[in-house]
Amino acid sequence: MTHLPEYIRHHQIDFNKWDNMINTHINGRVYNQSFFLNQFCSWDAIILGDYSAGIPLPISKKIGVRGLLQPNFIQQCLWVGQVPDKRTIAKIWSIIIAKFNYIQFNTNLPFDTDLTDRSNLIIPSEKIHNIESSFSKTLKKNLKKALSKHTIHPNPKPSQTVKIYQKNYGHLAFHLKNADYQKLLNISGNSPEYFVHIHVLHNQNLTACLMFAVGNERAHYILGAPSKIGRNLNSLTVGIYEMIQFCKEHDLTFDFEGSNIPSVRDFYASFGSINEPFYEVRYAPPIIRFLVDIYKKVFKSN
Repeated sequence: MTHLPEYIRHHQIDFNKWDNMINTHINGRVYNQSFFLNQFCSWDAIILGDYSAGIPLPISKKIGVRGLLQPNFIQQCLWVGQVPDKRTIAKIWSIIIAKFNYIQFNTNLPFDTDLTDRSNLIIPSEKIHNIESSFSKTLKKNLKKALSKHTIHPNPKPSQTVKIYQKNYGHLAFHLKNADYQKLLNISGNSPEYFVHIHVLHNQNLTACLMFAVGNERAHYILGAPSKIGRNLNSLTVGIYEMIQFCKEHDLTFDFEGSNIPSVRDFYASFGSINEPFYEVRYAPPIIRFLVDIYKKVFKSN
């Protein structure tokens, strides 16, 4: 029997079956588990059959517009399970555009709409045990000097990670509000088994903080920032290297989660990472695009 994709609302989702689907497929990610989604967004889903495959659909409602928008700290809304054929992908897309007025989210399905290729750099678990041989010459040089100058804090505090990040990078991550950071602290506090925190010290002073979400055989780089002093000492590099050692011990893929910023992408690539691309999906009916254009013109005129 061929199953058709079915849209189900949040209250209809069987979370045990959903999480089992995420945890039994190679393309399942910790941020698509129900506890993670529930922390950061309201969401419905499209499923195939008895949860043999599916995709989460985060919901945003503003000024009467029902949007499908990518939540902060959740990189992608993946189709989990066997990749569907073109006909099924078209059916999934027809369901989505019938339910949402405005769409901008990240996924692994090539929908027939405005798609932008996005980079996601990873060190696969099968490559990570010998990854040092793929480090760039500059990275090897910097790391050799930096490792001798740093130690790792034995009892890092997640709140300090967020504080350092906001102080040093908050002005760049303008899309992140205080409520977003608090949600991240809440989930890392309530589900500590899914998070790893690394604090790097120089002469007992905190010089870099990093936070990773860990699950489904991956470590996802969620937040990371050096202090002003740590930037000159390559403290963040030491923190990433420490997490790579953790991934070796636990046979995990290291997921940098980006980036589209050339300098950051080059830095991640210096660790020997490879690209695992995904799609940014955009769609809006003509009337919504018209209203958005009017809003932008009025906003700029003021």
